[in-house]
Amino acid sequence: MMPFIVLEGCDGAGKTTIRELIKSELESRKIAAVTIGQHSWLHPWNSRLIIQAREQRSKVLPEVLTSAYLSDKSLHGKHNVMKAISSAAVIADRWIYSDAVYHRVLYGIPMRETLEAHFNAGTPIPDLVAYVAIDPEEAYRRILQRGKHTRHYERPADLTRIVDAYEELWKSNFTFLHEHQIFRLDNSEEKSSLKEKVCSLLNGILRLQNQENSPLLGV
Repeated sequence: MMPFIVLEGCDGAGKTTIRELIKSELESRKIAAVTIGQHSWLHPWNSRLIIQAREQRSKVLPEVLTSAYLSDKSLHGKHNVMKAISSAAVIADRWIYSDAVYHRVLYGIPMRETLEAHFNAGTPIPDLVAYVAIDPEEAYRRILQRGKHTRHYERPADLTRIVDAYEELWKSNFTFLHEHQIFRLDNSEEKSSLKEKVCSLLNGILRLQNQENSPLLGV
């Protein structure tokens, strides 16, 4: 199996840039790589519920929202991730960890509850999570530079709460990840330094694939 890599972080952190750096670096090493988004959108009714909640079109009960996201991710894992990793590395822009963080911050759903639901349902657990760390104020500045209307969860107060929740999550004992599977990337630095960190990340995950229990070294 090829590696399943997940990018996590608040909006404006620079996940898309890093995703393309990872993909480019893998391909330069002659390793096939594909990128996927956060959702599968394979179940029409659950997709509708997710969009309604995200865009605040109507109020969705927490238990209904959890069920919709669980169904969406399960289909994503089965029909997209598991099929792809037989022949290519998969790089996902967000996974179950953003579900846990954003649902806690925006809807008051405990992070443990979200993650345990995914774990019990057999949602694929990544080989590595690259957490893109950034100051919330810098993230908000980058969001404004896009020139688009900001969503309700892209404003400074919520961005700060989201970053704090991520930090709490990585320190918890219910991420279903070992310490060496979480790699922190600080995206407040120069792009050249960021590329070096991406290379270090890939060296680690490829060692992990080739040597069972090999430690993943951060920088």
